Amino acid sequence: QDSVRAAVIWTLFTFSLIGAAWALAHAMVRWQLSRLVSVLAWSALGFGPVMSSERVLQRTAHGLRFDGISGQGPISVDPRVPTPLVVPLPPLPGAPWFGSTRWRRAGMAAATAGVYAIMAWYVSPLAAAIAGSVAPALLLVRALHAALWICEWRLNLLWRKMK
Repeated sequence: QDSVRAAVIWTLFTFSLIGAAWALAHAMVRWQLSRLVSVLAWSALGFGPVMSSERVLQRTAHGLRFDGISGQGPISVDPRVPTPLVVPLPPLPGAPWFGSTRWRRAGMAAATAGVYAIMAWYVSPLAAAIAGSVAPALLLVRALHAALWICEWRLNLLWRKMK
């Protein structure tokens, strides 16, 4: 069930990013935005999702709980003790995605932002919109793999307990 939630969340997230890319390309052409404005918008659209994807994946692949608990379900704690935000689970396969430091993730996010901006500046808004569709789709594939891996990990735990 948590894997399905993660897949739905990431799919909605991906389609909203793809929609934003195409809307930005449309706005560039329709309103004839200046190059500086369009480069800043494309850079933000490329940087934000890649930089935050690791945190978002860790929060959703283990199961999204709106009461602040992520993992295998609600845990019982003393009401006077703050509820933990994340229940410890194994690291996701390939985690962290873009390196162990924040600087490496920022570098990858900056590279994505640069590709978007270069496509919009030198090629066309259409090319930037296509790039803005491919990158979120790749993040979606990675997130779905992680969600299914967590599901398989939980099943293996369950099977070991039954033996």
